[in-house]
Amino acid sequence: MPPADNSRAVAGGGAASGETPPATSPGVGDTGAPGSEPMAADVPQPTEAAADPARVTRIVVAPDGLPVGPETRRAESLKLALALATEMPLVTRIELHVPGTQTIKAPLDFPAELLVGRELTVAAGAGYQPRILFQPQPQDLGDTQRPRMLRVTQGSLRLIGLHLRFELPADDRQSWSLFYLDRVESLYLEQCTLTVHNPYGSLLDDRVAFFEVASPRENDPAANGSAADETRAVVTNLSLLRCSARGQATLVRAERSVPLRLTWQQGFFSTTQGLLDVGGLKTPPRFEQGIIGLELRHVTAVVGPGLCRLRTEANYPHQRDVNAQFENCVFVASESPSPLFEYRGTLSMEEVRARITVKGFGNYYDGTDVILRVRSPEAFDLPFDITFSPEDRLRAGDERWYREVEPQPAAMLNLQLRARPGQATEQHTPADFQVLRREESMEAQSAGFDLSQIPQFPSDKLPPPGEPASLPPAAEPASSQPVPPL
Repeated sequence: MPPADNSRAVAGGGAASGETPPATSPGVGDTGAPGSEPMAADVPQPTEAAADPARVTRIVVAPDGLPVGPETRRAESLKLALALATEMPLVTRIELHVPGTQTIKAPLDFPAELLVGRELTVAAGAGYQPRILFQPQPQDLGDTQRPRMLRVTQGSLRLIGLHLRFELPADDRQSWSLFYLDRVESLYLEQCTLTVHNPYGSLLDDRVAFFEVASPRENDPAANGSAADETRAVVTNLSLLRCSARGQATLVRAERSVPLRLTWQQGFFSTTQGLLDVGGLKTPPRFEQGIIGLELRHVTAVVGPGLCRLRTEANYPHQRDVNAQFENCVFVASESPSPLFEYRGTLSMEEVRARITVKGFGNYYDGTDVILRVRSPEAFDLPFDITFSPEDRLRAGDERWYREVEPQPAAMLNLQLRARPGQATEQHTPADFQVLRREESMEAQSAGFDLSQIPQFPSDKLPPPGEPASLPPAAEPASSQPVPPL
């Protein structure tokens, strides 16, 4: 995982703890007009005219007239900042010094020439908590059937202290995704919140994703579907640290099985779908072609039909190995009984178990006792379930694939479920699924996220005990500065 030593300073005073920054710094949560700009508050700063373009290392997205420091350029929008950074090879940081909500109508590109050879960081400026709203309209999307709002190609990218919201338009497409990762080596998010509002709900089923990982064949238009193009697949590392995500969407989806490593530490996730949905491969994968790795620590996940889904079909009958490590997590199934893992396809139970390894400790489960569910096309409505029961696992055969230490029911926790019945997942907050700490249970005390460690969604206010946490969105703060579109 990339180092995060400077993350708290980047996100601003309250960002590291999920609190709103002081009202004197314009940003999310302000209730009055912004005061003096954070970067100009202490000493006068040289303007962007003093910066030599050949030496620029930082670009600041800010209203016109905001002073910037040496070796820094100002840009009126994030789109323009990305274009400038592409032409300036020393730029490794883009900061957003903009109050309120910025709206993006069309997809935004992070091309390979911007990311390869440098680790670009896009972060909130000190004292700011920028809200970025992706609100495309049909005319903004053209005839594409798979709109992807943040298209990241190759290289590495870091996002710190940002609040992203994706509003799907009333326009039927084949699939949607907030991020599209094409041969990306590393995408790192810290102190970020992600929200997807899907007006179609279950009508889109599993066709909406926070992160979509490109299939190997998509990476190479000349590929013929042989084992050769799958060998060239890049291992994508997706790392989330102190992040929250919610909405009617799968967290990570890949139409074809790709080598992937997902790590999430200190997080909250609420969805009508699941954490992972991965399709099959045309040819049997070799170990050196990579596996799917999942590492979750101190994450509370509220899921619908299950946590992870693996699929195969007639033309893509093979699947990669999946290694999962869960530590001190809380899993809540909104559709009971939802499995931890579900496989759909023609592989036998023995073949599926040979592909999956589950390890972990200190985890708690609410609404399910199913570890693995296997559905075959011939008996789709009669799945084969393996539960947490030792007798059940023994009857199912070899237990070496499942090595979790003492999974516990969530009834053993002081888990506070405060979400209202029927409340949309996009309105859920971490406080709705908080584990209240009890000194007499030191083991349970560490389960799930630490509310002080993860960011709150922009409109969230922590309520008094016993009251729902979700409130209507707060009004935008007044601003004397014009807010540029991103």
